Order: sequence, then structure tokens, then C-alpha cells
Amino acid sequence: MNAVEREAYNLEQAVDINTNYIGQSAVAIETYYNRIIEEETIINQVNTGIGRLSTLVDDAYNDVMDQNTSVSDSKYFVKAISEAIDKAKGYHDVGTQSQTNIGIYESWILEEYDLIKQYADIIDQKKGEMDELYNRYIIAT
Repeated sequence: MNAVEREAYNLEQAVDINTNYIGQSAVAIETYYNRIIEEETIINQVNTGIGRLSTLVDDAYNDVMDQNTSVSDSKYFVKAISEAIDKAKGYHDVGTQSQTNIGIYESWILEEYDLIKQYADIIDQKKGEMDELYNRYIIAT
């Protein structure tokens, strides 16, 4: 292999490597995107759960305030309200964590996009170098 062939080979290898890196970044972006969808599903479930608990609390509160509700039933409803509030706080914590995770995945996606741009720039540069090498080789022969 002469010097020109070796240089061409090295340039082709650089293009291939950076093309593979682009593929890896694309896979990573898809993975992060799918994780975002999973976290959004969790947030939707959290919102549904909190909505149901809110209805339960409203109904229990109305029962406690009803003059016809016995004291023992009122104590039961107050306990149910307290438990629902605790569950709602737990749901809220889960939803907050999912929102934090989404932010992290979004930042990772942006980092991968930046890497893809860098890899594409390197590929363009190496292809330009290949064109120059080809032109120099043609002129030299």
C-alpha cells in the first residue's frame, strides 16, 4: 500500500468510525425518547390517581359534614381522608421524580444531537480531504 492509498484508507476509516458514532447516538436518542414516553405514562397515571383521591376526599369530606353521618362513620371518613392525602403526597413525589427524569433525558438527547453534529462535521471534513487527495493524486499521475 503506497502513501496515497494509506492516507485514503485512513480517511475512509475516520468516515466509517464517525458514521458508526452517529448510529450509536441515534440509538441513544431513541432510547432516551422511549424513556421519556415511559415517564410521561407514569405522570399520567399519577394524575389519574391524584384525581381519584381528590374525588374520594371530596366525597368523604361531604359525608363528614353531613348532619346525618354518625360520629363513628365520621371518624372512618376522616381516616380515609388522611390516608388519601398521604397517598396523594406519594403520587406527587413519583410524578416529580418522573418530571426530573424527563428533564435529564431531554438534556441527554440534546447532547447526542450535538455529538451527531460533531460527527457529521468530521465526516464532511474527511470527505473534503478525500476529494483533495483524489485531486492531488490525479494531478500527480
